Amino acid sequence: MNKKKSLFIFTGILVFAVLLIALITAIGSGGAAGYIKLPSGLEYKIVENNAKEKVQEGELMIAYITYKTDKDSVVFTTYTTEKKSTVFPVGKAENIGDMNEAFLLLGPKDSALFKLPADSIFKGNAKRPPFAGKGTFIHVGIRVDTVMSKDAFSKIAEEKSLIQKKVDDDLIKEYLTANNLSAKRTASGLYYIIEKNGNGSNAKPGNSISVLYTGKLLDGTVFDASEKNGGEPFKVELGTHAVIAGWDEGLTYFNKGSKGILLIPSYLAYGDHEYPGRIPANSVLIFQIEVTNIK
Repeated sequence: MNKKKSLFIFTGILVFAVLLIALITAIGSGGAAGYIKLPSGLEYKIVENNAKEKVQEGELMIAYITYKTDKDSVVFTTYTTEKKSTVFPVGKAENIGDMNEAFLLLGPKDSALFKLPADSIFKGNAKRPPFAGKGTFIHVGIRVDTVMSKDAFSKIAEEKSLIQKKVDDDLIKEYLTANNLSAKRTASGLYYIIEKNGNGSNAKPGNSISVLYTGKLLDGTVFDASEKNGGEPFKVELGTHAVIAGWDEGLTYFNKGSKGILLIPSYLAYGDHEYPGRIPANSVLIFQIEVTNIK
């Protein structure tokens, strides 16, 4: 139920996935042959050097990235977690182990391997994870897709958002028609249905609300429900961004004891994030809800 920020998806995933697998394999090949060491302790090896112009401070780099340990274990990779490239704001390297130092060596379609000394990253009293023992390295593989200015990125994101809003609205309308339902649409694009009125005033930001719910996709697949969590109402304080935007707004149309349905477009839910096996990217979500208490 936690709100997460949307990230930008780019095409060419299959091609870059193959290259990323090659990078991951190379990271685990061991040895420092071919690596260049910078004064900060960062070691790097350029795998592909295609860009004539490298990323500049203040720009955005869209790339795949993988972190591995000295023992070849993957700590994190954007490909398997997000299945897409991820946006990295590029700034001035402020400290040893700062990945901005690595980013500034790359440009569009470049790829590289980096070795970050764990002793520099977790200096002093910094708590070390189990895989970052003394004398070890964090191995990083990067494959850059695109580099652009923040203004250009914002323009593309806005255009993409407008397209997705139209797609989501059409899907919700089709669902309502197919299920013979009548709903109210809000200015944000959220739809809601009051099936049973409760008592008292509607919930408002600052209220603590207890809700029984079932969350479904448009095809009827249940991805979450109160019953799966012990059958207890889910408690949330409205207006604190502790839940998706569709809940923060949608619950304000209900009072204590009321029941109904929230039909939430993807941009008020999890956007283009994917939760493997549960919620596909850009999913419209449907919540059957009952407000059991408002404080």
